[in-house]
Amino acid sequence: TPYEKACEAIVYIKKLSFIEAETTLLAHSKHLVKSAPTETTTLLMDICSPTGVFNGVKNGVNSNEPIFGNPEEFLPAFIDYTDRQYKYSNELKRFLWHVVTNDTNATVKIWNTLLELCLHSAIKETTMTMTEKKNSKNDSDTSSSTSEVMKILQNPNAKYDVDHALVLVQRHHFSLGQLYLYEKKK
Repeated sequence: TPYEKACEAIVYIKKLSFIEAETTLLAHSKHLVKSAPTETTTLLMDICSPTGVFNGVKNGVNSNEPIFGNPEEFLPAFIDYTDRQYKYSNELKRFLWHVVTNDTNATVKIWNTLLELCLHSAIKETTMTMTEKKNSKNDSDTSSSTSEVMKILQNPNAKYDVDHALVLVQRHHFSLGQLYLYEKKK
């Protein structure tokens, strides 16, 4: 099956040197994500992490310096251009959270993409649970995705673009984030 072949490829890639693994993943990660999304995401997290399986090994030679791939280069693996949306959004979100948690140099593009995914999830959750909340006596309006959005916005180390974030929260009608960003911009 395609899943089994992808898993075999992942096992093989893990045995390669960092440079060979990175080159192979840049060429084939989109196909691997399509066939084995969870396993491929885990491998991409490893190759883009200073503490990943490729840490300290460059071309088969041990090194004291941490080496890891550029997460931005792997973003297209998760995007289905025919739909113009993130087909594997849960895996992409897992990948991006790993990057921002483990890489203090995560770029603005990484932070903005994560914020957009979390906003999309928050709006989707809100829409899906509106009927449930009407029938429930629970007054809690804070979903896990809403919490994720606010965690990003309030993170002092986050490198998202404030103006871009403001556009995103306005477009998603996320008033809590909009209010926070207005206060932040004074």
